[in-house]
Amino acid sequence: MEDKCIKKYEDVEAKIIDDETLILEPESGGFFRLNETGTEVWKNTNGKTKIKDIARKISKDFDVKENIALKDVVNLVKQLKKNKLIKLC
Repeated sequence: MEDKCIKKYEDVEAKIIDDETLILEPESGGFFRLNETGTEVWKNTNGKTKIKDIARKISKDFDVKENIALKDVVNLVKQLKKNKLIKLC
């Protein structure tokens, strides 16, 4: 999975406020809230950046081990995908 990139679905609305992101779930009408590191992942839902590269950047920016950052990013990607907010590419 880490060699895949992520892309948000076109109908997903999101708003970044300070260091957090609020995402409107189109199917339920509910909101999904991301913290500062989750927001970094969301900023890279461009269909170009690989998951492992996102984790590497988070590792450097937030001073965490790369393997831990990768595990956390993969877990978030799985959640976002399950909620049909992003797709793998």
